[in-house]
Amino acid sequence: MAEILDQPFDPFRHRLSRDLRNDLSEALLAALTEGDPARIPETVARYRQRTDLGPALAEYLERRLACYRVILTESEASGGNPDRLARSFWNHELFFEFHELLEKRWLRATGAEKEILQALIRAAGAYIHRRSGNVSGAAKMAARAREIISRYPTRLPSGFEAAPLLAALDDPAAPPPHFGAPARNRTGPGCGHVGP
Repeated sequence: MAEILDQPFDPFRHRLSRDLRNDLSEALLAALTEGDPARIPETVARYRQRTDLGPALAEYLERRLACYRVILTESEASGGNPDRLARSFWNHELFFEFHELLEKRWLRATGAEKEILQALIRAAGAYIHRRSGNVSGAAKMAARAREIISRYPTRLPSGFEAAPLLAALDDPAAPPPHFGAPARNRTGPGCGHVGP
């Protein structure tokens, strides 16, 4: 049992980490897009009751919950604008949730819009892989994202800027750029920094 309790948060190698990340993300998206705000506290309560949720996963749960509260407030203030919501996810470095949010739009999109959404999903994937230490996976995702963003630099969703994103994707040590928000996270990671 001690091996489970000491498990670091790692959704790529640890099933409970992956389930926690996926379930929390799904609950947030349900709260925002389906008008089901009860999903977040229900999901959190279910995981808090688990006896195999060690300190690293418990910290991830609580940090994500705090971030989600901020996201819900920002979403309400923006009137649920999809581009502002996507920027909010990105600026708080909730890259997995960003990926999930844009994937829903990507499935309905066509043409250049579909390519651009896929590029942003890949950009988020690059940051997810960077955090997990998967240098080659991050580089591949970043290169594929850069290719499309370079092709459509003026067609990104409202508030996203191609130049800083391209520069950050090109430099594996660069922090993710922030869009349309104060540079509050320039001195440290966003609230989504714990785990991919």
